[in-house]
Amino acid sequence: MKTFELEGKSREIADNSADKKRALKALRKENRIPAVIYGGEKVIPFSVESTAARNLIYTPDIYLVKLSIDGKPMNAILKELQFHPVTDLPLHIDFLEVSPSKPIVMDVPVVLEGHAEGVKAGGRLNQQMRRLKVRGMFDVIPEFLTVNVDK
Repeated sequence: MKTFELEGKSREIADNSADKKRALKALRKENRIPAVIYGGEKVIPFSVESTAARNLIYTPDIYLVKLSIDGKPMNAILKELQFHPVTDLPLHIDFLEVSPSKPIVMDVPVVLEGHAEGVKAGGRLNQQMRRLKVRGMFDVIPEFLTVNVDK
């Protein structure tokens, strides 16, 4: 699996919702994306620069993310992204901390190879599923699944 390095800066979570919204809006104005990492000992809220996370967000590939939050290194995978409904800017990122002893579930891209008989006869190939859920240890999950459509 490919790796991606990302720097994060920890953030505080406010007690009431009005202060929380205000703090998140201020982060987004500073061109930072609020994020959280879970799956380890505790949930850690932090933020990342949107320009640094751009190549991680807008790609069909899957990555093992080497996070460094205030200098503390940890391995994670991208679990969920939230986008603004109008501007399509990223609003929030969820990361899942991985360990060599616990299996994870990940959406792995499907790559088609070969030429289908229907396409040779003038038809069109319609790929219904672009990703499949795969469960396993993070170090043995493939980058993509190859499906031969020759026959």
